[in-house]
Amino acid sequence: MASTMRRASVLRRALLSAPPSSVPAVRRATAPPRPFYSQTSGASGDQPPKSALEKLDLLFEGLMRKGVCSMDQDMAQEIVTSIQHARREIIQEDLRNSCMVAFVLTAGGAIGYMIRKTSQSK
Repeated sequence: MASTMRRASVLRRALLSAPPSSVPAVRRATAPPRPFYSQTSGASGDQPPKSALEKLDLLFEGLMRKGVCSMDQDMAQEIVTSIQHARREIIQEDLRNSCMVAFVLTAGGAIGYMIRKTSQSK
């Protein structure tokens, strides 16, 4: 779990610092196969990853097991789309946190104003 968290933080920093145009486009001529993470799962009862970073972590583990030289076009396409999804997920999480901070500050200011107003009217 700790290694996943470390890798996730490294990937998060790399994804946020890289411009979106730096991700190469890969074209696929065949129909999309089943997801790669379902091929690399150890047990049959494993569930698919819940977040894009977990899926990306599984893809990179599979890539390290198979070797970079044996990476096919489908796997490269899935890694690229997973990076895009992870980037979008990180941006949405940051936006959600910013909105929550703005809401808390606004609500706190409104409550403070109402308390001050009621204490002055007495």
